[in-house]
Amino acid sequence: MKPVIRDRPDVPIAVSPADTDVPEGSATSATGLPASGQRPDAVAECRSVSLAAVNGSHRIQILRQVDFSIADGEFVCILGPSGCGKSTILNAISGVRLPGPLNGEILLKGKPRRPYDSDVAYMVQHDTLLPWRTTRQNVQLAADLRKVTVDVDHLLASVGLSEFADFFPAQLSGGMRKRAQLARVLAQHPRLLLMDEPFGALDFQTRNDIYEVFLDRWLEFKCGVAFVTHDLTEAITLADRILVMSRRPATIVKEFTVDLPRPRRQRELIKRDDYRDLHEALWEALSGVEADQPSAPSDLHEPDRAEQGRKEQLT
Repeated sequence: MKPVIRDRPDVPIAVSPADTDVPEGSATSATGLPASGQRPDAVAECRSVSLAAVNGSHRIQILRQVDFSIADGEFVCILGPSGCGKSTILNAISGVRLPGPLNGEILLKGKPRRPYDSDVAYMVQHDTLLPWRTTRQNVQLAADLRKVTVDVDHLLASVGLSEFADFFPAQLSGGMRKRAQLARVLAQHPRLLLMDEPFGALDFQTRNDIYEVFLDRWLEFKCGVAFVTHDLTEAITLADRILVMSRRPATIVKEFTVDLPRPRRQRELIKRDDYRDLHEALWEALSGVEADQPSAPSDLHEPDRAEQGRKEQLT
């Protein structure tokens, strides 16, 4: 089966900064057509989102006319060149501090998003477990702040941490800490889960084990997910739909539908012809993006990791 690919129509890769400014609240795409990807069942929508990083008189356009939506229970992965603004999109959706003014609309459940929305959970790359709390206490805190009732022991058992419930983070391996972070965000019962390369630092075997645990739990909770990654195999393993971004000023240039049966196990998945077809198509799409133009320096738009950590701890 050939992968289902949708090109975004008439999307130029290189534009001047003046071309990227969009009036606040605009809901049309760069082509002048209604913003693509809008759906009545969307838990999150980005409508013609543009953003520039500003440092005194220095201005770098990061996002240009970004349009997409995530349906309730849909898993969307975002791929793109390093430094193109993938993490910035997650920051914009979550409401954490941005490096400059944002134009366009971001809607959560059809309403303008509020900073630190309690229906949104954010899992970042670095370790944000509170070191003075045990594994159980870290997970329970998330449920308490969200004011939801959670069987924490059952949740810890589901991610393989029952025996380590009373251990502190410093006593856990890197893979165990990731499982604890995963349990903590799931304890919030979010409608939307934002994930910024959360498993990138793990070794190959640990990462594959985490995929299976995560997908099993996600199939149980079925929240919307926006997942940033550089790993093509990770994206295919996890996603219902994959968005490919251009270099800066970044926009979405291709969409891929991942029509592979669930539950997915990577060791079986990579043997499939349709997996290999999709992997090759993604590789070609990203290679084309990389060849289009050099990107501007990335120092102004790197995500504020401390702010992201505070977001995960507060929600």
